[in-house]
Amino acid sequence: MIFFLSFIIYFQYGYLTVLSEESDLSVYLDGEYFGKTPIIRERLKPGKYTISLFSEEDMELAYQKVKKGAIFQKLSGLWELAKYAGGSERIRIAPDTITEIFLSKRDAENFKKKAKISFFSFLMVPFILGLITGIIAE
Repeated sequence: MIFFLSFIIYFQYGYLTVLSEESDLSVYLDGEYFGKTPIIRERLKPGKYTISLFSEEDMELAYQKVKKGAIFQKLSGLWELAKYAGGSERIRIAPDTITEIFLSKRDAENFKKKAKISFFSFLMVPFILGLITGIIAE
């Protein structure tokens, strides 16, 4: 009977492996420090989690910049939040399953750059349309 209960308890967990292009990157699970890469077969209860290269404190500081800062602080906070989104992933841990993910600081930085390009491209559209309209109207 004890063996059977141990068997049931054993299979009530899933496993998480976190890899990265760099070793010793800090990893956060739901905003709390979880360990350094590589993390191999760490046992977790089944459920949904957010795994990230950034702490909850870092994300909160960026959010506060966006919420309360001057215009340039707001923009800086937006870029940081974009980076945090690029360095985070929502995962589901299933019982008796290994979930493997790859986190990349380089991808997070690229996500930040893409956000800036998208933002400034969006601002350029009315300018270009106005320029074209002005040229046509002459």
